[in-house]
Amino acid sequence: MPRRKQYKIPARQTAIYGTIVPELQKNPELAGYGMETIEILVKKKIIPRIPDVDKAINNLTKYINTSDFLLHVLILQQIILIWTCGLWRFDHPGMI
Repeated sequence: MPRRKQYKIPARQTAIYGTIVPELQKNPELAGYGMETIEILVKKKIIPRIPDVDKAINNLTKYINTSDFLLHVLILQQIILIWTCGLWRFDHPGMI
């Protein structure tokens, strides 16, 4: 997956800095951290390349099933051709 573009904003430059610092100072895990280094990180939204994944999986499953069926039909046609031409041998080239 490609890296998303990031945009960092120092929290001191925002209007919420005075509100967020007292809330974070209440957390004992952040006791040794400097609150003046707080940054707000915003990541660019990525639009998925496949908009409907379920539909794509369904189409792929149908394609695989159809391809498998066509392969069986081609093998059956080869067997019928060999049998009708009187060349029915298992060592015929192309026969497995």
